[in-house]
Amino acid sequence: MSMFPILHKGRRLRIVMAVPSLAVGGMEQVVKTLTLNLDPTKFDVSVVCLCSLGSFSQELTSKGIHVQYVKPGQKFISPFLPHRLISYFRDLNPDIVHSHSGCWLTAALASRLAGVPLLIHTEHGRFFPEKAIAILMDRLATKLTHYLVCVSDDLCLYMSKVLKFNDHKIRVFPNGVPIDHFEHSASHTTQSTIRYSLGIRGDAVVIVAVGRLEPVKAHDLLIRAFQRLRSRISNIYLWILGNGSCRQKLECQIHQSSLTDSVFLMGEVSNVAAFLAEADIFVQPSLSEGTPMSVLEAMASRLPVIATHVGGLSKIVGENAGILIQPNEEDELYDALSRMIQDGELRQALAFSARQRVMRYYSCHAMTKCYEELYFRAVSCKGCP
Repeated sequence: MSMFPILHKGRRLRIVMAVPSLAVGGMEQVVKTLTLNLDPTKFDVSVVCLCSLGSFSQELTSKGIHVQYVKPGQKFISPFLPHRLISYFRDLNPDIVHSHSGCWLTAALASRLAGVPLLIHTEHGRFFPEKAIAILMDRLATKLTHYLVCVSDDLCLYMSKVLKFNDHKIRVFPNGVPIDHFEHSASHTTQSTIRYSLGIRGDAVVIVAVGRLEPVKAHDLLIRAFQRLRSRISNIYLWILGNGSCRQKLECQIHQSSLTDSVFLMGEVSNVAAFLAEADIFVQPSLSEGTPMSVLEAMASRLPVIATHVGGLSKIVGENAGILIQPNEEDELYDALSRMIQDGELRQALAFSARQRVMRYYSCHAMTKCYEELYFRAVSCKGCP
């Protein structure tokens, strides 16, 4: 008897990805990558956004993926009575709803009330310290969830301990990136497009950080460390890619620190790979993380990494792909940046190891295979028609 009996019935598994939005971000990049890489002969995949569509929705739609914005219900009761989402799931009749961070309970309730056979949830990261109400809501969601996927071992241990989820139903699937999309030469010239537009010489050292402009990403700490470096090393620049609630505060910090000619807030960009291709060092000073796609993309781009020892970062970077520091430690960040800026051979060695490491462990194909096997196993064990 086949382990995956549904394939003999002549139809694909219907999967609905449920996300808050498809705005540019790490989790959203994972959803986009997974959706586009699932085998189209075996899976019929669509995406539902509960807060807004976001720019990634246009890319998915252009490639034939159905993306729908569905407001769950009334503002104050939608987590507990998501009637519009229930109707949407009933109309679509999916085999599996696959929810992602930020809409777990809403998707779980709607799935159960709509009669969806299976709910799989992927947790991409947590905000610390956590509010008691958030933990309570997630504990309620676990009662309606068949499998929980975490993107790092540390996150898995935390979810198991705090949410009391059945360990046999938890999986750890590291995020993966389309590696070939980030291949580039490590050399820079004065004709490099982005550098040229900003008046940056080819021999300058460019540091890049990618992430939402939110307190958890600690961009203010990075700017302070960079200011100290800039006072003694003139030929260095910092690019910060992303948008968020801290943008105005960071702009003021840059202005007050007299760094407007060397620190650039690039905003939300669609061509992250182009910026990585023209940078020399990648920095992730976050206070909390899961398995950030931005770090994997940087490593795929042959960039050495400086990252904090939080979440899945230590496992991703390992010992040979970058320098790990403690979170919220400005002096450690300053020392790591200083060392890497001044040692070109170190940057080159770490960059080579970074590329090799991400190719071996963090490709989008490896990630997709894990999810495909989980979908089939969940259906087989549940006995869907």
